[in-house]
Amino acid sequence: MVIVNTVVIVQALLGRPQHDVALALGPFGAGSMAAALVLPRVLDRLSDRGVMLPSAAFLGVVLVGVAALTWYGAIGWPVLLGTWLVLRIGYSAAQFALSHASWLLTYPLAGCLGAAVGMPATLAALGALTVAGVAAAAMLWPASDPDVLAHAHADLDSSHPHVRGIGQGRHEHAFVIDDLHRQWPSRAN
Repeated sequence: MVIVNTVVIVQALLGRPQHDVALALGPFGAGSMAAALVLPRVLDRLSDRGVMLPSAAFLGVVLVGVAALTWYGAIGWPVLLGTWLVLRIGYSAAQFALSHASWLLTYPLAGCLGAAVGMPATLAALGALTVAGVAAAAMLWPASDPDVLAHAHADLDSSHPHVRGIGQGRHEHAFVIDDLHRQWPSRAN
């Protein structure tokens, strides 16, 4: 919504001059910086899931709320600037890599809907889509999703640097899918 429709909201909806588009994007960047400064300390205390799901839900709620304000003509310059700021903070707390996949759908959707049905309906549709995505993530992402997993490497030679000193036995560490870890270990492993 921000990337695709800021120019339309600033110039067509609010009737502001062209240079205000750049000013409107400033809070979006500031929100990113605020999240970058605060998020590492938050993630020291909370799980990724505990940060990402509420942040994504927050995005949906903000979009739907701004849709309602826009529908009733109550959006103004301060509301837009504040909305872009808080959207970016929430957006920055969501999973960056995963968000790129959703952009494949939502960038064209934001542009097409914005042109076809206007900004209030576009804000509402993208907000509803965000809330639906949060609901799906909450159901599909296990609440118990530890970073450190115990596993074994029966396929590695005992002299391999990853298992040297433990042979092919079980060990545990922060687990990521890579060349040595091609799938999540089963609970039985």
